[in-house]
Amino acid sequence: MKKIITFVLALVMCLPIAFAGVGCGKKSGKINYDANSGLYDDDGNLVMTWAEIVAEYPEAFVDGGKTITNVEYGESYFVDLEGVLVIDSSVTKLDHSAFEECQGLLFIDVPASVVRIGERAFANCFCDIFLRASSFDYIGKQWVDGSDGKVFFNQTKEGYETEREEFYDEYSKKEMDRKAEGKDLFFDYMDEVIRNDSHCLIYFYSKQAPQTSGHFWHFGLDGKTPTAWPDEH
Repeated sequence: MKKIITFVLALVMCLPIAFAGVGCGKKSGKINYDANSGLYDDDGNLVMTWAEIVAEYPEAFVDGGKTITNVEYGESYFVDLEGVLVIDSSVTKLDHSAFEECQGLLFIDVPASVVRIGERAFANCFCDIFLRASSFDYIGKQWVDGSDGKVFFNQTKEGYETEREEFYDEYSKKEMDRKAEGKDLFFDYMDEVIRNDSHCLIYFYSKQAPQTSGHFWHFGLDGKTPTAWPDEH
């Protein structure tokens, strides 16, 4: 009887928590997708408004608050933050190491306004990440290095592959210097993570249950929560 009770308790602990897409074995928390930007605890309660975060870490924000930067390469200002972080839509760029080693964060909601992500921006983070932008102007190398969460990318697999194909067709016609583009690095380093999915996984959006292999997500019953489709169909 004692073994049965222990098994049931373990099973209950693995059930998804409301408003959260974080699986058993990982830190989890309630995520309110209507929430204003700021920091929330694992019960969904507001801990710090975005204005309070900016006031607490003024050196982390440059370019009038549009860029989140770092202490130095490999060191984030936010390593002591715990909970769910909803980044404000005034931010357009995450500098290198912006959230490196931020292991107290349960989930990071990145607004569609962010279209540039620097090297190691989410390195060694163990939370899930919601990228609301459907494309990026730049992504740096090792941007999720050492991370093992899900990255919910707000683009279909077909849309991503079409954009990549069209970009390189245009590049070939104009004979541009790839190094001067930056956009090519978005495709290079996104593809690198997609190919090597032993740790962090890129999930493409799919409204319907996909019929192809890969990692896909859809919005949950509330129409707001990114939810992974089962990998096998």
